[in-house]
Amino acid sequence: MSDRPIRIFHGGGDDWVPVEPCRGYAERLRQLGKDAQITVYPGARHAFDSPLLPAVLPLPTAQNGGRCSVKEQAGGELTNVDTGKPFTLQDACVTRGASIGFDPVANREAQKAVKAFLIDTFKLNLTAAQMKEQLVGTYRLVSVQQIVTATGETRDMYGKTPQGYIVYGPDGRMMVLFVKDERPKPGDLATMTDQVRADLFRSMVAYSGTYDFDGKSVTHHIDVSWNANWTGTDQIRNVRFDGRRVVLTTIPAPLSTDGKFGVSVLTWEKVD
Repeated sequence: MSDRPIRIFHGGGDDWVPVEPCRGYAERLRQLGKDAQITVYPGARHAFDSPLLPAVLPLPTAQNGGRCSVKEQAGGELTNVDTGKPFTLQDACVTRGASIGFDPVANREAQKAVKAFLIDTFKLNLTAAQMKEQLVGTYRLVSVQQIVTATGETRDMYGKTPQGYIVYGPDGRMMVLFVKDERPKPGDLATMTDQVRADLFRSMVAYSGTYDFDGKSVTHHIDVSWNANWTGTDQIRNVRFDGRRVVLTTIPAPLSTDGKFGVSVLTWEKVD
């Protein structure tokens, strides 16, 4: 296998070429040290990137080897794992019937991912509008981690299952809100104590403003925030795309928890 980056974009609803063998193939490549990644678009069918197709086109007579277990031997020969013989479309595991169909959401996301991959691989120069298009969308929070520079220690700053969203609009505005996985739930706002108010404040982050993206880092120009000290400041985050995920990393600085030098890494996943 070539020592070049490999990217696979697959429909999770593909009933002609099932995704699971492709997942396994990508994992075997990674174990061999190859730069291989697979991105799966939930519900998308075979040929999801063909806009001339309807949403669903049944193919009742199509030969379907999706149930077959096939292994590639040296020289490229395909062997049926169950029989140990060369694989053919006459094997008993081959059935009839499949479906194809265009998925506009998966098609759009795949095109954006391929563009981002080519831009990064070939170090292409983009216009400001093209760079911003890469980032536009709504993302759900996956994790918030602090990494101490001196020791490499990693902490889940907002717990194992934080919740939140970040939105980058095509108009150049952004908004983010996320909270810790465990927060106080005051029963009565009228009797809420100052301690509870403080705990609620410490367990959330929220701000909005405009943004600039140069393809490698995004700058948030904050004009309103949950913490007045951030209002009017510029917050810079290094950006890395990973399939449907975007990873934002802060500039190295003293960490808010204990003052040790490090970075915060926030992983977000695109939502449709």
